[in-house]
Amino acid sequence: MRQIVIALSLLLLAACTESYGASGTGSRVLLGGGYDDKQLDASRWEIRYGSGDIGWSRDMALLRSAEIAKREGFPFFTVTETNIQFVPIYSGNRYVGSSAFVTVQMQGVKAYADRCASGRLIGRNLECDLYETDDTLDSFN
Repeated sequence: MRQIVIALSLLLLAACTESYGASGTGSRVLLGGGYDDKQLDASRWEIRYGSGDIGWSRDMALLRSAEIAKREGFPFFTVTETNIQFVPIYSGNRYVGSSAFVTVQMQGVKAYADRCASGRLIGRNLECDLYETDDTLDSFN
């Protein structure tokens, strides 16, 4: 019995911590959360991040966007759409919390002029909203 209590305590402790990574890996296999991404075209991706905290989910979706931009050779990127979804969690009939899923569409940009100096905007944004890929990655270190 004591081993079961210890195992459940460790599981609950792990559930309270957030860790960055792909969904279905590490502690996220059991606890859910993490990121999923899919490429939409040559320079656009959809990234979904889930966790127990909306701020964490938003920040980690942005981090994943920067990682993809770096991997694909884009020195800049922009977020063209954001969607937030809360999923309630129940234990039996009792509400115990929720998970926050943030989905963003990210577009990689090769040069500042391609997005901002030319006046050509991507999506519905009305101002220059580029993230510098390396600066964004550095801000998470």
